[in-house]
Amino acid sequence: KLPLIKAKRYLEDVLAHKQAIPFRRFCRGVGRTAQAKNRHSNGQGRWPAKSAKFILDLLKNAESNAE
Repeated sequence: KLPLIKAKRYLEDVLAHKQAIPFRRFCRGVGRTAQAKNRHSNGQGRWPAKSAKFILDLLKNAESNAE
């Protein structure tokens, strides 16, 4: 569970390729990265741009609806 500000910053870092999202379960064929290695033991991760952008838009929409 992340606060809204940290979640938005994390997704923006994913879009900028500063932090990788670790793939734990469906990781067959996913390459290893040093960024994911720091966060999870198997070291497999990617930067899913479309998914990160979609969730970031959802968070911004929820934030504006809450105001």
